[in-house]
Amino acid sequence: MPEPPKGAIDVPTTPVTSKPPTLPQSVLDVQVLVNSSGNCVPSFQQNDYQDLVPVQNAKNSRTIASAGCGLCAWASLLAAAGCLVPVFDPDTKTFSAPAAGAATVDPRTLLQYFVNYSLSQTKTAAEAKSWAATHLFEPANAGVVLNKSPDVKAAVDKLVTLSNPSATARLDNTVSNVGTKTGSDLPQVTAGLKAGNPSLLVVCFPGTDCSGGGDHQVLAVGIAKIDKSTYYVVTDSGFPTYDPLPALKSGGYVTTGTLYSCLAGKKAKTYVSFYRYRVLGGLQPLTGFQLKPLFP
Repeated sequence: MPEPPKGAIDVPTTPVTSKPPTLPQSVLDVQVLVNSSGNCVPSFQQNDYQDLVPVQNAKNSRTIASAGCGLCAWASLLAAAGCLVPVFDPDTKTFSAPAAGAATVDPRTLLQYFVNYSLSQTKTAAEAKSWAATHLFEPANAGVVLNKSPDVKAAVDKLVTLSNPSATARLDNTVSNVGTKTGSDLPQVTAGLKAGNPSLLVVCFPGTDCSGGGDHQVLAVGIAKIDKSTYYVVTDSGFPTYDPLPALKSGGYVTTGTLYSCLAGKKAKTYVSFYRYRVLGGLQPLTGFQLKPLFP
């Protein structure tokens, strides 16, 4: 293994019976969700998608790129669960199983799926637009996906079933609570991760009033204990590094800078608090995620 750069925290890639005396004890405690292939939760970059979202602002300028961080997080979970783009018949307003060679869902195709799902629940396009705005999508000054909606759960479960007809796994998006300052342990998020389930984190930037809502959404996919604080490793659709695993494992050691770049609360644009969180449970039998040490 090459010599770590100056300032690196040398984390051995082989098991050790005791921690090196020069290594801060808590830094070894970094755990990330991985599947049986060793891959983390898939990630998407908002800026790759310019599609307009159904609920618009006064300027008619809301896109996935400008407001779709939550949509990217949902797409990450569903891609991990093996969801493929289903076939939709606009005449009968019905879905059928994905065609041979169908693509895995991404933010763009998930957005279109939600639009089609709205059509399947109503009689006319006008009714579908109104239904979508109250059952699936957030208002103009919020995110895109109405995370707490039971109709989002129903739509997701249908998508899961279309791609996995024999699966019994169903989404559980009910576990939610108000957050706190970054660095604090969120017991339900921690428990969810230990059970193989990521969590949506609604985060706030410095200098903003976090009492009425958050500024951004990320997906918690791991835990890092630093001193007496608990931070969450995240996939972040808005800022690099939005896929944390390659950066964290590069070279067999982790610099403090790299580690902090992958944590909610320690990023270049620091999130100072969590406004709310929501555990996205129930699909672990399909994702196969387990929370494992970064360097076992």
